[in-house]
Amino acid sequence: MKMLVQSKLKRVCVLSLFIAAIGCLLGIPQASAQGESGMHVRKPRPWDAYDTYRAWTGFNRDFYVKGTAGGSVFADQQGGTGFCRSCWWEEVEEIEAAEDGYDWARIHDAADLPKYRDEIEQLCKGFVANMAPGFKGPGGPLDWSHDNFNDDLNWGVMAFSRAYRITRDPNWLTAAKMNFNTVWNRAQAPGGLGAGQSGLIQSQPHGKNWKPNLDSPVNFTFVIAGNMLYDITRNPEFKTRADKVYQWAMANLYTTSVGGGVCNGAPGLTCAKIYDATHGHSDYTYNYGIAIQAATREHDRRKAEYIANWLMYNSNNPNYPYVGTYEGYNILPNYRQGGKNDSGYNGIALRGVGYALRHGVLKQRHLAWARANVAAAWNNRNRDAVMWNNWTPNDPAARTPDAHLYSWDCSAAFAGIFEIPAPHAVGQDESQVH
Repeated sequence: MKMLVQSKLKRVCVLSLFIAAIGCLLGIPQASAQGESGMHVRKPRPWDAYDTYRAWTGFNRDFYVKGTAGGSVFADQQGGTGFCRSCWWEEVEEIEAAEDGYDWARIHDAADLPKYRDEIEQLCKGFVANMAPGFKGPGGPLDWSHDNFNDDLNWGVMAFSRAYRITRDPNWLTAAKMNFNTVWNRAQAPGGLGAGQSGLIQSQPHGKNWKPNLDSPVNFTFVIAGNMLYDITRNPEFKTRADKVYQWAMANLYTTSVGGGVCNGAPGLTCAKIYDATHGHSDYTYNYGIAIQAATREHDRRKAEYIANWLMYNSNNPNYPYVGTYEGYNILPNYRQGGKNDSGYNGIALRGVGYALRHGVLKQRHLAWARANVAAAWNNRNRDAVMWNNWTPNDPAARTPDAHLYSWDCSAAFAGIFEIPAPHAVGQDESQVH
């Protein structure tokens, strides 16, 4: 991939010099020399497929390193040597970003697919080898049952199911099945799921005052994970379990009753809110991404559309509001920098939107809105084409710095730039977008 990108850079540089020379001859003013490194607000423009190469190359250059105990990892910070020992779910979601890259490369860089595949293989090996021992259960290095958070295991199942489909390494399918079953066996709230009457709890009980936390992150990720495993194995048990959890989640975590289901600024549309949990109703964008993907996998097209409408028009967490508009579209919140737990939420949101777009579930308005968000992120890139998670439009202070970045902060834009097709992208099939 490095040689391919360098070749493209040469072609772009030659073309740029030719255009600049013609501009000088015609008396056309040239752009400021500060360009990529200055603090002026650059003229907004959409990104293209080549820009995605630049962005991914920059991310790998900053964060992709050899793991100290084997394999490779995305380092927690620029210049780091490994991932944060407690950053379990963040690292597997960064592996999903690499898998997004593989899926993108199938269209845009097919000749280099083996290199993308090898990176995913090394990231999975690095995750297992460098994981803190306290997370590993009695079943060996692929048993992660000592991580008490059930959604952590589900994020891992999703990443490793995708890794198996890409690499065909049987270890990753073994890990996915083992940890999916762990969640099913330990996560059911009192009453069980025999008739779909209860959801999955967030984590195992901790002490006598602990209460079950029935939330979106564990339930919707379980639905996605179960469907992924069914698609791979055709074992109906995975599908049956996913279907039961989906029925409960939609009955308890999805509603069109908030605000009468009216979309702000689009009263003719229906907006559906996703509760963070049965006892906590705050908006977090990643919940919408996983709910959209779950609904799409469950062939529940209308609910997927209504959820995407809320994400697009109605997100209303006062701590994390839209950061502005780009070309008239709301731009997703700034979940703060520094590798915070929430920092990568918008990438998960756009991954769900991208999945639904590819499967013909969402509309042209969703595509235009998603593109506006990626364009806002792209226009805040740094000189290496790396983007952090502050996508505030037309604000020099939101520009991604060149140093002291965290990979989790920057992962959100990478999911977006891979998942959302660039405008007029060569080879991009948008025929299924309505």
